[in-house]
Amino acid sequence: MYARMATTNIAIKDCSTCKSGTWKDYRSIYIAQLIANSAYKNVVIITSGNAGYSLGLLLKGTDIKLYCIVEDTIQESIKQKLETVSTVICTDLRERFLNTEALEKLCDLSKSTCFNATEAFPDAYINLLINDEALMYDYIICPVGSAEAFLGISKKLEESNSKTKLIGVTAEAATSIANKLTTPWRPLAEQVERVIEGGRGELLYIPEERVVAAYEANKHLQAEPSATIVWAAVEELPEGAKILVINSGLGLV
Repeated sequence: MYARMATTNIAIKDCSTCKSGTWKDYRSIYIAQLIANSAYKNVVIITSGNAGYSLGLLLKGTDIKLYCIVEDTIQESIKQKLETVSTVICTDLRERFLNTEALEKLCDLSKSTCFNATEAFPDAYINLLINDEALMYDYIICPVGSAEAFLGISKKLEESNSKTKLIGVTAEAATSIANKLTTPWRPLAEQVERVIEGGRGELLYIPEERVVAAYEANKHLQAEPSATIVWAAVEELPEGAKILVINSGLGLV
């Protein structure tokens, strides 16, 4: 099933080399630039782990305090890791989505000093493609959770007048080993649909058995299941196509 992985027409953009181990560092740097020289002294983020840890590493040592809001069923090892870079607050996120006002209340913060880093920042990922990467390939494959990166990459391709087609990959099952992709928070769904309807991209839903198979076949990579899922899409693309596979990295597991 994954025989094409070693062929020369497939390249890997390896985000596991980022400081936190995942592509969330692009997002964190973007947020840090937004709040630089501002009145914000507190940052709040709802996270399953990777985004909060990445942002915490970047803000550590500054006068800005990070609060990570996590599901009360979060894995203990992930919670402990987050506690090294932030204040962690566990709550039930299954039945509700917390807006900025609710987050401030949960963290006992005032509106004037609190920045909501849970908002979507697709522009943070525009710089993920460098030099001629937006023009060199027939297809670029990336995982899709909240879809920030998918939209950021799509914008970069559009700005570059690239003919490259973007393939987004996500888990079909509501419960998956690719658990970073199963978020119910999808504020960018309409924007993703516009990219697809415009013919610039496609979104593939991968059955769980193929998600597992992709992970088992790629344990040699620095990549979690939510990253290796992209390899399940390779076999669906034409033979001989030039493909860039984005490894979003190995985060908190």
